[in-house]
Amino acid sequence: MIEKRKNKRIKDEKLVFEEYFPGYRFDYFGDQFRGEYIEFDVNTIHNLASVTKAFTAALVGIAIDRGFIQDVEEKVFTFFPEYSYLNEERLDRIVVNDFYQVDTWPELISRIAEKTKRLYSKMKASHIGVILHSWLTNEELFLIDKLFRKDLCTNKIGFLDPAEEEADSNLLTSERTPNRRGAKEVGFDINPPNWGKFFEGIELLFVFGSPFMDRSDIAPLETLLERIKTKILLASHLHKLNSQFNVIAPMSLIAEKEGSLTNVDGIIQAFFPSLDSPGDSQPEWQFLVDLARQLRINFKFYTSLSSLDNIREEMKKEIPFFEKNSE
Repeated sequence: MIEKRKNKRIKDEKLVFEEYFPGYRFDYFGDQFRGEYIEFDVNTIHNLASVTKAFTAALVGIAIDRGFIQDVEEKVFTFFPEYSYLNEERLDRIVVNDFYQVDTWPELISRIAEKTKRLYSKMKASHIGVILHSWLTNEELFLIDKLFRKDLCTNKIGFLDPAEEEADSNLLTSERTPNRRGAKEVGFDINPPNWGKFFEGIELLFVFGSPFMDRSDIAPLETLLERIKTKILLASHLHKLNSQFNVIAPMSLIAEKEGSLTNVDGIIQAFFPSLDSPGDSQPEWQFLVDLARQLRINFKFYTSLSSLDNIREEMKKEIPFFEKNSE
């Protein structure tokens, strides 16, 4: 159903009449994409939806006609070399250095679950550590908080993000990752921990590696990883630290998965995959759900999560911020 929100009349290139109407904000997560019911006015920000497609198509046609683009089959990476990391040095299969021999995701998750359950059953949840980054989606951060902090009851959770840099006067903020606000709203302390203290007593470590690990201060990892018996890296790219982990599992990039991020203004922005994940790569949320089911902790809850939509609805139920601020 089309809702009328604005009526304009232009005559002789002049605006002669303008009127606005009440209606629903656009909400990716709402029923029929409907959000809050509001009074629209000249200052109301309106979702453009697919309007930009027509402009993009026209501009591409002009660019081809003028020789700036060869044809519609030309790769986008040709024009944006700074995004070449999407293709270069990607992990596309499970790599085992010193772990049970596993070749598939079900085998790997089963082995990881065994080690996790062993510590949990011995009341040694504090010996499980998790290192995160804020390239993870809201849904993935919610699952990590739910599984590791609330269900497994580990308090060893730390963030390894690039340091803040200078902002510009336009769009660039001082943050160099897209979801620090989302991590805060989930309830995480995103400040780097005292790594020496963090690593004390850890026997099983999960590291969610961002595509820009080299831009973070990885010195603590380089010096302290050898203390840990079992180390699992979940990452999208090859990295110089790979050899220090028992097993490396391939993860999808943001452009290859569905989810949402929270911008600095607290607006939740949903997105959908625009690229296919290479090889055996999969999104972190899928790994987390599968692991939780294998652990059989809070089993009814995790078996109900059959899709990302289910995860999002549970997140909105448990954290009011995500119910109120969806776009």
